[in-house]
Amino acid sequence: MLKDRLLALPEAARRAALRDIATSWRVARIMDGAPGRAPVGMLSASLADAAGISDRMIWVSRATFEHLVLDHLGDPSDAAFRKKLLALIANVTDAALGAIEVRDDGTRTLRVLIPFTRGFHVTDTSRASRAERPTSLVLWFDDGMRVRSMLPTTERRFKSDANRRGDMIIDLNGS
Repeated sequence: MLKDRLLALPEAARRAALRDIATSWRVARIMDGAPGRAPVGMLSASLADAAGISDRMIWVSRATFEHLVLDHLGDPSDAAFRKKLLALIANVTDAALGAIEVRDDGTRTLRVLIPFTRGFHVTDTSRASRAERPTSLVLWFDDGMRVRSMLPTTERRFKSDANRRGDMIIDLNGS
């Protein structure tokens, strides 16, 4: 029901609503391990078309918590930083660079480079060099398009990693 309501909104209102959801108490509870799922972002139509994705909605779920937080509990400040990165998903509609990976077992992932925006970025990190980097968003396709991981990176590293894995790179800017 919420997805249908979001899809009915004009683009600017949908983006604001998804940003509010991504930073809401409900998503914070999911990122602390509560059950459920919530929509937190939407790919641009051009990136989704280039990637061959019909449903542009991006979700977080218990599995997002397991990969984004539990996998990083050895460094509590890193786990907290990764949870805060989720707020950046509001900028995913501005993404123009992606990479599609098809694993040997048939699992598909889409990596998207979310552009850095000075006015809306997580800067409270113990690693200052990471604060002004674009953010790599890794999406899995299982129960819808689900956030698996997020980490600061650079465009050069993003492309290098994609080339090393043999991913199909989508560059809407043509650079």
